Amino acid sequence: MSERATTPGLDLNWMDRALIAQTYEGRPMTTHHVVDVEAPFDRALLSEALSLLIASVPALRSFVRESPLRVARFVAPSPSTSLHRIITWSDAALDLGDSGWLLRAFDLSSEEPLRVLHSPRRGGGYQLVFTLHHSVTDGVGAVALLDALLSRYRALDGEPAPAPAPFAPSRLSLLRLLSRRGLRLTAAVLAANLRSAGRFGDRRAALLERVDARAEAMHCLVLDLDAAEWSRLHERAVSRGISRNDLLLGTFLRAAASWRRDEGMPEETFRALVPVDLRSELGVGRSLQNHLGVIEADFTASEVDDASLLARVSERLRAGRAPERALATPVAIALLGALLPPFALRWLFRWLDQRPSSFMYSFLFSQIRLPEGLRFPASVRARRVYCLSGLPRQPGIGLTVTASSGGVTAALAYGVPRLSDEGARRLMERWVVALGDA
Repeated sequence: MSERATTPGLDLNWMDRALIAQTYEGRPMTTHHVVDVEAPFDRALLSEALSLLIASVPALRSFVRESPLRVARFVAPSPSTSLHRIITWSDAALDLGDSGWLLRAFDLSSEEPLRVLHSPRRGGGYQLVFTLHHSVTDGVGAVALLDALLSRYRALDGEPAPAPAPFAPSRLSLLRLLSRRGLRLTAAVLAANLRSAGRFGDRRAALLERVDARAEAMHCLVLDLDAAEWSRLHERAVSRGISRNDLLLGTFLRAAASWRRDEGMPEETFRALVPVDLRSELGVGRSLQNHLGVIEADFTASEVDDASLLARVSERLRAGRAPERALATPVAIALLGALLPPFALRWLFRWLDQRPSSFMYSFLFSQIRLPEGLRFPASVRARRVYCLSGLPRQPGIGLTVTASSGGVTAALAYGVPRLSDEGARRLMERWVVALGDA
C-alpha cells in the first residue's frame, strides 16, 4: 500500500505497541469471537454490515509500518478496502482448529487487522468468526465491535436496532494516564515492579504434556453451562462470600492439580494470568485500543488442596485488582517500549517467551460478559458465543468464560501437540467434576 493511499496515523498506546512487538512466527496475537447459529447469515446483508462497520472504524482499515526506531499505524481510505481480503465464505463444514484459522497470522504491513469467517459447523448449524489482531483492541473493545456489526446487520434485515455509539480514541500514553491519577499511584506501581522483578524468570506448573514442543495448531474444547447451572454457581458463590469468577478459577485450579497428578507430574506452584479491564481506573470511556491490566496470582500445591482455596482465590484476585498491582506489568512494558526500538522489543519478548529455563504462567483465565444490550439477528437463531485468544508459548493454554443472561460458554484453547486433544478432554472433565462439587 503506497504512502498516497493512506491518511494520517492512528494513536497506538503502550499495550498496542507491545502486542505488535509480540507478533512473530508461531505467535499471531489474534482474538476470535465465535457466534454459533442455527441458520446462515445472509451474504449480501453481512457484507454490507461489514462494509459499514469498516467505514466507521478507521482502525479496521489500517496497517502498520515499522522503521528501526518507531512503529506507526496508518489508515487506508474506506473505498480502497476490499471485502474479498477480509471475509471468507465456506460452503464446507469447518473445524476451526483443523482449518488453521486460529493460528493464521496477519501481515500488518499490508493486511487490515480484521478477518471474518462464515461457514457451516461440523455437527450442524453455522458459525460466524470475528477475528482481530489484538493490537486493535482488547476483549471489551472486540465485543463492542461485534455488537456494532450485529446491530448494523439487524437494521439491514429490517429489525429495530439503535445506531451504535461511536468509539472515542484515547490519546494519552499509560504514563500520562497514570500521572493524572497522582504521583502516589505512579510510585506504588513502580515499587510493585521492583518487588516482583524476578517473576519473568520463574518456573510454574504447566498444563501441557510436551512443554518443549512447538505448537503446530490451535485447538479448542467448548463447554456450555445452561442458565440453571449458572444460577446454581452464583448461589454457591454468594453463600461462600465470593464471586462466581472466584469459584470458576478455584475449581479450575483443583482440576488442574488433579490432572497433573494423574499425568505423573511433580507438584509445582501454579500461576494464573488473569486480564482485567482498567478503563474506569484510567478514566477512559468507550474506546478501542488495549486498556488491560493483569493479575498474576500464585497458588502452591498445598493451597490448591486446602479447603480454604476458594476464599484464598477471592482474596488474591481482589488484591491483584488494585491498580498499583494490575498495572505493574503494563507499566514495565510501557517503559521497555519507550526505551527500546521495535526490533529490540520484539527480540526481548521472543527471548522471554522461548527460554527453556523458565515457564512464567500456568494458564490464562479470562471472563467476558456480553453487554446487556447485545442482540443477535432473529433470523439466524443464535445458539451461543465464545471467545478464544492466540496463546504465547508460556502458558500455551487458556480458558475463556463468556457469560450472557442466558448462561455461559467456556472455551479451552491449547496448542497441539503440546497438549493432546485427549489430554485437554481429561482436563475439562475434571473441571466439570470440580464445578459439580462446588
